[in-house]
Amino acid sequence: MYLVSLVATPEVASLTSWLAAHGSSQLEVGAELVASRAARRGARLLEVPSNLLLSSSDGELAAVFDAFPDVRVPPFMLALALLLHDARGDSSRLAPLVRSLP
Repeated sequence: MYLVSLVATPEVASLTSWLAAHGSSQLEVGAELVASRAARRGARLLEVPSNLLLSSSDGELAAVFDAFPDVRVPPFMLALALLLHDARGDSSRLAPLVRSLP
């Protein structure tokens, strides 16, 4: 059995609905996520479409990285992407993801 701990909260419910609506594999949320059947090593357990991923190719982020190449370091890139989407609030395409983060 494959387990991923995930507490069922309104934010997590919103996140899983949003993922499913955008083409991700369906998740059932409870106290944990459980694979519904045995999986082979290397098997795909969860699929998230690339348009739902944080990316440095985001137009506004790309401009920042071009202007300040020293911040083109993965931890800074992730922090800037999260801050940008948090600042966008509900207008961010990743709002449910950002709201689900601690």
